[in-house]
Amino acid sequence: DESLNFGTRDFSIVLWVKHATLSGGGVQGLVEKRAQNSDARNQEYLIDSSHDIGTSSGAVRAAISDMSNKHLQPISTFSLNTDWHHIAVVRDSSAQGDRFHLYIDGVLGDPPGYTPTCPEAPTCPSPPSPIDTSNNGDVLLGAETLFLNDLYPYLDRFFNGLSDEVAMFDCPLSQADIQAIMNT
Repeated sequence: DESLNFGTRDFSIVLWVKHATLSGGGVQGLVEKRAQNSDARNQEYLIDSSHDIGTSSGAVRAAISDMSNKHLQPISTFSLNTDWHHIAVVRDSSAQGDRFHLYIDGVLGDPPGYTPTCPEAPTCPSPPSPIDTSNNGDVLLGAETLFLNDLYPYLDRFFNGLSDEVAMFDCPLSQADIQAIMNT
């Protein structure tokens, strides 16, 4: 669906997730739209989670990236458990450059020191140019696309749990918007 190919436009993604177990570790895909050819595989947006095997610590990562190796990637560390959690990511370019934020249970979850307007690449242009996430891939829920020998795409990093009320918006949601969605 072309409407989910956000390119350089603003967007928001919200969803509820519940991990089935905290054992097994590893990265688990929640939402992804990634190019299906190896030449453009870094042109994407994604949300995934991971946890340390046998512990209750964990992280939710959201990322947007493009072919010029520019990317924004807030990673929020919080105590993972098997309760339901509301996750929201927001891309907002109304300010100078891209802004990309992660909310956990309605609270801004950007990590300390994270700069939401500067790509974490070797250089940071001033102002940063918009990150173009346009690609030919499908939106995946509960998995991520990896590449065998950097050439052949396959699905992996399956989510072991439940997700519900996944919604995508072609505008940046405010924290109040996110909290209102979460509480309805």
